[in-house]
Amino acid sequence: MLPEDVQVANYFDDLDSKKWIASAARKLSAETEDQIEGIYTEYSDKELENVSSEEKSDYIEKRLNDVYQEIRFALPTARFAEVKQKQIAWLKERDELASPEEKFTFTVARSKALQDLLW
Repeated sequence: MLPEDVQVANYFDDLDSKKWIASAARKLSAETEDQIEGIYTEYSDKELENVSSEEKSDYIEKRLNDVYQEIRFALPTARFAEVKQKQIAWLKERDELASPEEKFTFTVARSKALQDLLW
């Protein structure tokens, strides 16, 4: 059995064959644990009731960044490189949106999509 402070990540070796491998066991630092806390919880609009648009945007932007950092930690390097390229393209598309509400909705959807990579 592994100590509590060691995380073992399981990844698909080959998505089509559905073969699992265990790899990338690494010790989690306290900073990493703090950073990934809450990543695996579902986003809820109730968390943002009665807050300003700016606070909503700040919250979802932080959540997106936290999920992205967890993906960077959890995925193998080659798989993360693919995600990074898609994220760069997504950021360009988001920056072209005009309204803050469109950006917020777009960011919520991206955050959920990134979370799905970990679940």
